[in-house]
Amino acid sequence: MKNWDESSFNKLLGNDVNYGVILGRPLAGKTLVSNHVSQLVGGKIISLTGIAESVKKTLGTEEEPFEGEVPSVKVFEAVLDLIHADRAINKKFTYIFDGFPYSKAEF
Repeated sequence: MKNWDESSFNKLLGNDVNYGVILGRPLAGKTLVSNHVSQLVGGKIISLTGIAESVKKTLGTEEEPFEGEVPSVKVFEAVLDLIHADRAINKKFTYIFDGFPYSKAEF
């Protein structure tokens, strides 16, 4: 996903999924803010850095770990899998995306 498209994102997640995105520079306090917002709204934090690290482990082997940047499509798929797993057990959260990666070129 090169450009942000809210309607496509909502379509993939489902129209009734509530979410928030916490943006900021490195070490700006995104995780701290994410924790506070999550407590206020009864949300579930999705650490995109953590998801990327988990996906990275699946792309390589113990003998040959994956090197390089994890494709954003793989991270996006892992997030959808997480949300769909919550839905499968009838859990509904406001998802707080902590550390949404972006570059100035995307805005």
